[in-house]
Amino acid sequence: MMIFGNVLAVELEDDLEAHVRRYLAFRFAGHAVMELRSHNEIWTARLGSAESGDVEVKVRANLIEDDLCLAFDILELSA
Repeated sequence: MMIFGNVLAVELEDDLEAHVRRYLAFRFAGHAVMELRSHNEIWTARLGSAESGDVEVKVRANLIEDDLCLAFDILELSA
């Protein structure tokens, strides 16, 4: 797995949800994905952390470069 900024090099055998979970684990280290749902290419995750509490984040994942990379945009972040 390689992440440069908000771009993740994808592994072809994984589905999109696995890529989103991997990105969230990297971007929000120390938080566990408690809930993850998708609607119209927007992913909403509720993340939990004993140290900093729960966070809800909305991200969009866009395939780029012949489906070999995903670019992530954080659309909303709330504590």
